[in-house]
Amino acid sequence: MTIIENTLAAKISIEHDSGDYPSGAGSGPRKPKAFVEEIQGHVIIGHDPARAPIGDGFYLELLEMLNDAADESVPGIRVIKWSHTLGTNKVTATVAEFNAARYEIAKY
Repeated sequence: MTIIENTLAAKISIEHDSGDYPSGAGSGPRKPKAFVEEIQGHVIIGHDPARAPIGDGFYLELLEMLNDAADESVPGIRVIKWSHTLGTNKVTATVAEFNAARYEIAKY
């Protein structure tokens, strides 16, 4: 199996606080907070069913390759769940669930 395409990227959003609290608690708005909203893109992995039939470690190797691709594109993101489509000679996968606790967001 080989990685044909890797377009994974983190979509960063910024949460702004209006500072408007009904109870009057707080002393105005807090600083804006950046967070990873989603992981966009996909990973396409090519495979030759004749050389590596599905089964006997296929999905374990696939998961390892997908996680390596994520580590390369969005370091610090831990993928919890992948969504994938299995084609005749390729697998297309997207990130379905992730944890971004260790992802470093550049200053905005």
